[in-house]
Amino acid sequence: MNQIAENFYCRLEETIMQAKSMEDHIKLDAILSDREEWLNTYNEPDRRDILYWILETDEKLNNLLKQKSVTLREQILEEEQLNRNRGTFKLYE
Repeated sequence: MNQIAENFYCRLEETIMQAKSMEDHIKLDAILSDREEWLNTYNEPDRRDILYWILETDEKLNNLLKQKSVTLREQILEEEQLNRNRGTFKLYE
């Protein structure tokens, strides 16, 4: 596969895995914008193959985003519950 396309995939995957804040959303948008710009100017004979490959890998990235979203949501709920428990504990002191 095309090395540039693979690099975009790796950068996107890495950013998703390390995501912890809205700044990471901005990073993802920037990478996607760069990839779109590259695709719009890429006119080599294997363009169609690369587009199909990107569609496949984007599906994997989408699933990874969903998993990360669920994990982050669970962490937030756990932190909120812990904070509520701390508040309740202080009331009993």
